Amino acid sequence: MAAIVLTQALPRAKALAQQIRDAGFEPVRLSFQQLEPIEAATNRLAGLRISDDDRLVFVSPSAVHFAQPVLARLAQWCPHGMAVVGPGTEAALRASCPGLEPIRPAQPPFDADALTALPAMQAGAFGTLVVLRGEQGRDDWIEAFRAAGKQVEVFELYRRLDVQPDTAMQAAIARLASRAEPALLMVGSVGQAERLAQWSVAAGLAQWLRRQPCLVSHPRVASRLLAHGFTTMLDAPPGLSMLTAAIQWAQNSSAASS
Repeated sequence: MAAIVLTQALPRAKALAQQIRDAGFEPVRLSFQQLEPIEAATNRLAGLRISDDDRLVFVSPSAVHFAQPVLARLAQWCPHGMAVVGPGTEAALRASCPGLEPIRPAQPPFDADALTALPAMQAGAFGTLVVLRGEQGRDDWIEAFRAAGKQVEVFELYRRLDVQPDTAMQAAIARLASRAEPALLMVGSVGQAERLAQWSVAAGLAQWLRRQPCLVSHPRVASRLLAHGFTTMLDAPPGLSMLTAAIQWAQNSSAASS
C-alpha cells in the first residue's frame, strides 16, 4: 500500500490522514506543530461587519478551520469577496461553503503575492481588507495595502505550538524505510521543511528520507529541502490541492508496482 507522510500541523494532519485512509492509502503523521485557537480573535471576528464590497482573505486551510464558528455568516455577507491563497485553502473553503467561488490565483506559485496581483485584489477594487491567518505570517503584502490607504483588519485565529514527534511516529517512519517502495512526503511550509530536515538527522533517518519524493506547496519550500539534501521535488498540478495531488501520486505508485 502506498504511503504518504504528513508533516502538516495538528489538527489538520489528522483530517488529512483520514481522507488519505478513506482513499485506500496509508497515512503516516509526522507533525512538528500543534495549532490551538486564539479565542479573543475568534470572538472579535464574530462581531465583524462586512459587505460584498470587502475582501476576506484566508491564508491557509487552518484559517478556514478556525473560522468555522462564523464562516457561514461571513460567506452570506461577502459571497463574492472571499479570497484564498492556494488550492488547499480553496478546497477547505468550498467544503465548508458549497457553491462558493473564491478569488484565487489560477496557477503556481500560490502565495499572497500572486493573489494580490489579481484585478479583483487591487486597492481600488474593494473596501476593507480582512485577513484571516495564524499568529505568525508575512506582513509585507498587508502593509502594502495599508500604504495604499486601505483599511485592513487582521485576525490571528490560531497559534502554533512546537511538538516533538513521539516514538510511535518515529517507529512508523522506520517501518516505511524498511520497505522497497518509496513514500511521499507532503511538506506545506518552509517551517515544516526545516523541522523535517532537523528531525530526520536526530532520528537517524535522514539518508532514507532525503531520497523520498517531496510534494511541496511553493518553490521556497523546495529550495529549503534541496538545501538540506532532499533530492526529488514534486508540485501539485495547477488547480489541485496538495491532498488531491498526493492521492494521485499514491494511485500511480500503486499501479506501477502492481
